Amino acid sequence: MTEEELLEQLPGDVSQPLEGTEEVFAEVVEPDRLFLTTPFEKYTVSEGLLLMILLLAVVMICVKMVKGGFFWL
Repeated sequence: MTEEELLEQLPGDVSQPLEGTEEVFAEVVEPDRLFLTTPFEKYTVSEGLLLMILLLAVVMICVKMVKGGFFWL
């Protein structure tokens, strides 16, 4: 469609700006994300890096416990 065809479909005179109009700004607020319900693609790079560091730390602790032979029991 051309611009002229679009203007013909609009009601009223759109050749002049409307008087008394003002700009309205709205703040976009994203809802809180729950940990186990958020898709993996929605996480940021820093959140992914923190998750990888946490998983690596847990694995290292498990390996240390297995190598130590549970000497505290």
